[in-house]
Amino acid sequence: MKKLWIFGLSVLLLSLIFAGCSEDSTDNYSTVEGPDRWSNITSMYQLNGTWKGSYSETNIIQDWYENLTGDALDPSMQVMVGNINVMMDLELTYTVNANERVMSGSQQMTFTFFGGNTNLLWSLLASEFDGSDVTINDSEHSITSTETFGPESVEDDDFSEMQINQNGTKIKVPATEAGFGEDLIMTKQ
Repeated sequence: MKKLWIFGLSVLLLSLIFAGCSEDSTDNYSTVEGPDRWSNITSMYQLNGTWKGSYSETNIIQDWYENLTGDALDPSMQVMVGNINVMMDLELTYTVNANERVMSGSQQMTFTFFGGNTNLLWSLLASEFDGSDVTINDSEHSITSTETFGPESVEDDDFSEMQINQNGTKIKVPATEAGFGEDLIMTKQ
């Protein structure tokens, strides 16, 4: 009886596996609707045009500080800040002109602090940020920085860590290259 049960389960699993397989022999990834297939970028001409992307990440302030500076928070500061969380929202727009071999762009980064001792330490936190490109929102406990750059000269090698999808509509910047916890995906505009 036990062998019959195992045989029946095996047949069921195999039928489910084969039912999920496509009957035609065409590449299921070659359509716009299919999953993205990524390949290395070999020329900036693959990136010619404007790309937009966004990224969001939430960390406790100790981890955020260590990621940003490479240093650990002093133990007495860890006690003082408690469980303050930091949410980072990033909006990026990059334009590559392959003929001119230049790139320009803009980014807006917003840090929102919440939880723990945020209310008590907000003035101290906000005082760490300054500049004409910084906007501080006391009621939301957020700090927004907007930057533009370029045009800057670029070479094909500057994009060697990035990948592009099969349709040329998305690029992927690996988390290790972007400095984030996940890959950054940008779409062609």
